[in-house]
Amino acid sequence: MLKSDADDPASLVNRLTDSRFKEMHTQLGFKDEGTRNSLTDSAAWRTVMINKYVEQRFESAQADQNEKVGTVLEFRRKAGAVKNWFDVLKDPEMTEFMRTSLGVPSSVAGLDIDKQVELFKAKFDITKLQDPAELEKLERKYVAISDAQAGVNSASNVALTLMNAAVSAGAGGQFTPITLDISAVTSFRRSSY
Repeated sequence: MLKSDADDPASLVNRLTDSRFKEMHTQLGFKDEGTRNSLTDSAAWRTVMINKYVEQRFESAQADQNEKVGTVLEFRRKAGAVKNWFDVLKDPEMTEFMRTSLGVPSSVAGLDIDKQVELFKAKFDITKLQDPAELEKLERKYVAISDAQAGVNSASNVALTLMNAAVSAGAGGQFTPITLDISAVTSFRRSSY
């Protein structure tokens, strides 16, 4: 693949369906059937490669700690390159992000690709991905819907933590149920304060 001539449409790098190989070939700048590389001597090229590496490592570390944060960071990085819904649908992570953010069921994946595009177009104007405010809205929706679908972890749920602490402290670690007679409570006369 590295020996391929990127200018020749029949070369291997241009025939591969995964566009990342062509991007890698172009970014590495191999020439003369993969034997020469003119870019590695460039300080600017090295800086770009280091920045890409650091960015990717940061995303991976965040994803290891919290999968949703990693997904949002990956979405931010990729969103600028999206031109149409086909760009989204060819990337499984982007598709999952958009499907979750827009409330589209996963069963839609079984539909014809053109039908999926129509459905997504009806839900969201893809050109809005260039607007940082729209990106932030989508990110918030993604996190909220993901949390709701996964069920919020009880350790991070403040209300459950407070309730558990109150039960443990006030009742010696036991839950004491109470019963209210609603009809008796509502039959009291109301008085103005």
